[in-house]
Amino acid sequence: MTRNCNLTVVLIGALLLPIICIAQGPRVSDKNSLDDLLVRAEHGDAAAQVQLGNAYLGRVIQTGVKVQPSTSEAVRWFLAATEKNNIEALLELGRGYEYGYLCDADGSKAVEYFRRAAERTQPVN
Repeated sequence: MTRNCNLTVVLIGALLLPIICIAQGPRVSDKNSLDDLLVRAEHGDAAAQVQLGNAYLGRVIQTGVKVQPSTSEAVRWFLAATEKNNIEALLELGRGYEYGYLCDADGSKAVEYFRRAAERTQPVN
């Protein structure tokens, strides 16, 4: 009986730990922090641009930013980050075109973004 209780406690702990870590992770919750993120993104910070793109897709837990979801704004920020060859933005646009959640599905555009991301990850000789 004790062994079953210990196993239950371990399993519950293993299931709750990721939730607790997410809940305690960094958050951008106030207006000033969102404004700061916008300023950084507008000044060319690719990481901030990707974070805003994800925020506009409604990924609050991932980004810590809550804004009114807008696919067009998400695409705008991902495209801005791709100008700096940001791999995360390239992959997100590739998936968006592949599955059609950012715009109409377009296999050739998906391949274009995936190819750019792959070229970005090639080792330099």
